[in-house]
Amino acid sequence: MGLRGPVAGIQPFAEISRRATTVVYKGYDSSLDRFVLLKVLRPEFSVHEDIASRFRSEARLLAKVSHPNVVAVYAYGDEDGVTYMTTEYVEGLTLGELLHRGPVPYELSAAIVQRIARGLFGSHAEGVMHRDIKPDNVLISEGGQVK
Repeated sequence: MGLRGPVAGIQPFAEISRRATTVVYKGYDSSLDRFVLLKVLRPEFSVHEDIASRFRSEARLLAKVSHPNVVAVYAYGDEDGVTYMTTEYVEGLTLGELLHRGPVPYELSAAIVQRIARGLFGSHAEGVMHRDIKPDNVLISEGGQVK
């Protein structure tokens, strides 16, 4: 079951993924006329203070990082019992999807790895350690931006 209405003025557009404690949507922010990623803590977990606290800490920690190779966090909040964060939405594909299409040329592979390293360096400089580096967590925009 998805969200029935807007959260913080953001209209859920399409469900992207459903995980153990969160649901992720492509959302539309009409106030800024752009798509965003809307990550919502599942209602059954928002009442557990330890889980809600970790979600809030994740949002605050990620919001400290401002780097062109890291997805930007726009907002965090709790509205009408819905705990959420919004981030930059990257239209494109994951590195995992790219790899499933077949061999990636050396030059492109090197450029992607270089941008991943830059993003990790930027995150580490702010004290943020990414603990789940894998191809499905690397986004490549339609314009070639790596996040």
